[in-house]
Amino acid sequence: RYKVMKKTKKPSTFLRLLRYLLRSFPLQYVVIFTTLIISSAASIANTVFSSILINTIVEPFQSGSILQDEAYLRLLYLGISMIALYALGVSCNLIYQRTIAITSQKFSMKVRIDMFTHMEDLPIKYFDTHKHGTIMSTYTNDTDNMWQLSSQSLPQLLNNALTIVVLFCLMLIYSIYLGLVV
Repeated sequence: RYKVMKKTKKPSTFLRLLRYLLRSFPLQYVVIFTTLIISSAASIANTVFSSILINTIVEPFQSGSILQDEAYLRLLYLGISMIALYALGVSCNLIYQRTIAITSQKFSMKVRIDMFTHMEDLPIKYFDTHKHGTIMSTYTNDTDNMWQLSSQSLPQLLNNALTIVVLFCLMLIYSIYLGLVV
C-alpha cells in the first residue's frame, strides 16, 4: 500500500553547485579563500593584542619588573606589529573583495551561457509544456540566487565558521572551564 522511497546516491544540489563553481574558477577561488582566511585571522588576532599589551607591558611596568625605556620599546614593537597586521588584513580584504566581485560576475555569465546552450538543444515539446514565465524565471531568479551563493553566502559561511572555531580555541586557551561552559 505504501511505497518505500529509495534513497538516491546523487550529490545534493549544493555540492553539485559547489563543484561546478570550483571547476569553473579554481585559481580564483583559491585566492578568494586564502585571502579570506588571512583577513579573518588578522581581524581575530587584533582582538588578542589587548591581552598581550596588558600581560607584556602594563603589568610588568606596574610591578616594577621592567623599566620605562623597555616598556616604551615593547609598546613600539607591539604597535608596529599591530599596524602591520592591520595592513595585511586590509590588503587581503581588498584582494578578496575585488576577486570575488569579478569572479562572481563571470560565474553568473557562465551559468547563463551554459543554460542558454543547453536550452537550444531542448526539443520544442519542452517549450510547449512549460510556461514562458517559468523559463524566464530560471534565467533571472535562479541564476541570481547562484550568484548570491558564489559571491556572498559561501565566503560568509567560511568566514563565520573560521571565526567561531578560532574564538572557541582562544576561549579554551584562556580558561578551559569558561570555554567549556560557553
